[in-house]
Parts: sequence; C-alpha cells; structure tokens
Amino acid sequence: MIFRKRMMSAAMAVLMTCSMCVTSTLAEDNKRKEAQEDRVTILFTHDMHSRLDEFKSDSGMVGGIGRLKTEIDEKREENPATFLLDGGDFSMGTLYQTIYETDAAELTMLGRMGYDATTFGNHEFDYRAQGVANMFRSALENEAEDETLTLPQFVIANIDWEKYNDEDDQVIQKALADYGSTPYTVIERAGVRVGVYGVMGEDAEACAPESGLEFEDIVETSKEVVAELQKEDVDMINNRTFPESDTGKHVGIRNSITRLYYYFGEKAQV
Repeated sequence: MIFRKRMMSAAMAVLMTCSMCVTSTLAEDNKRKEAQEDRVTILFTHDMHSRLDEFKSDSGMVGGIGRLKTEIDEKREENPATFLLDGGDFSMGTLYQTIYETDAAELTMLGRMGYDATTFGNHEFDYRAQGVANMFRSALENEAEDETLTLPQFVIANIDWEKYNDEDDQVIQKALADYGSTPYTVIERAGVRVGVYGVMGEDAEACAPESGLEFEDIVETSKEVVAELQKEDVDMINNRTFPESDTGKHVGIRNSITRLYYYFGEKAQV
C-alpha cells in the first residue's frame, strides 16, 4: 500500500513537471511568434551579372540561382513579411549575356525566383537603347507564354522624359511603358506596406554612356518620391539606388531592417 502511494506521488510529480515544461515551451513559442510578427525582412541583391549557374572558386563550387532560391525560400518560410528586391546590374558577365536581347534570361529568372522589384544598373545599357528595349520585350513574351511566371516590378524615378526625348530616349521610354515601369511601387505582404523606388546614382550614370540618358539628382528625386509615398500610407520606404548609396539619410528614411546580400561577381561569393 505504501509502495503504491509512493508510486502515485512520483507519477504526479512527473506529470506536474511535464506540464510545466509544456507550458514553458508554449510560452516561448508564443514569444517567438509575437517577435516574428513584428519583424520585416528585406532580401536584397545586386551585381548578379548573369551568374545564373554555379561557378568554381578556391573553396569549391559556389553561387548560382539554385543556392539563392533555396536561401530565399527559407527566409520566406521564417517570416511571411519578407520582401525581395534587386538593385540592378543583373545582366552582363557570363555567356548568358549573349541572349540578353532575345531571351531576357536574367530578368526572367528574377521573376521565377519571386523578386518583387528591380531597377537599372549601368550594365543593363551595354547593348544600348535598342538592346534594353529588346530585353524588356523578350521578358514580356516569356511571361505571356508561361502563366506561372510573374516578372518583378521595374522602378526608376530619376529620368525626366520631357528633357530627354531624342530617338534613343524614346525607344527606352516606350520599352519601360510597355513593361509597366513606374517611378515607385507599393508592395503589401503580411499586412505590411513597403514603398519601393529606384534611382540611378551618379557613379553608375558615369559608367553608362551607352544609355544616352542623363539622370536627375538622386537626393532631390528621392525627396519628391518620398513625399508621394508618404501619401500612400506605407509602413516603410526602401530606395533601390545603383550603386548603393546613403540617399536615405538625406531624405529621412530607413533603407531596410534586415538585408541579405548576394554578390555574384568578384566582390563575394554565395
């Protein structure tokens, strides 16, 4: 009898301990979920330079959109409020650039990976105005042929089309209009509204004489665009400047909360 009572007491003690462990675990899970709900993740790439495939380095095989997509999917699973942006120079650098105009492989793959928005880098103009136009047209054709493909929004804010309207300028302007490009866009996910705009920086402009364009001052442009985005009731504003700059501090915005950098050139490796 005494033995049975001792056994029952021990069992009750174990059950109470287990109950406390479960309660503690659930409390921790709830805390993590609450913290997750307050977090916004912005994944950001630039200078991918047509590196769609993995490549060999001193440390072995690195890079490639397969690795990139895996990491993107993991981050999205961790946080539904995840935004995926590219800062330009997604083209030129491997043999894929030879089908830049006819297949738009780079921009199309950004779409397949689920990018929300991208903008110009200087290398997008390497094949001049008609090359840019052909690339946009090919990307749209790819999208029309595949209902599972959604191309990223293309944002560029600091081109004054009234000032720059020669024949080449008009070719680029029409291509952007056909694509649906805008100075800025608002992306909403998991209840979070993020305003995104694109500007071409001075350094990139100097490296892109083939564009035939001149770009407006990025700080003044940013002030104007931010004023418009503030009317859109956004929770956050993110500027895509090529090359990366500190534009945000001049116009009172935060560039991002969490960034994931992927350089496909010589700067670093995935």
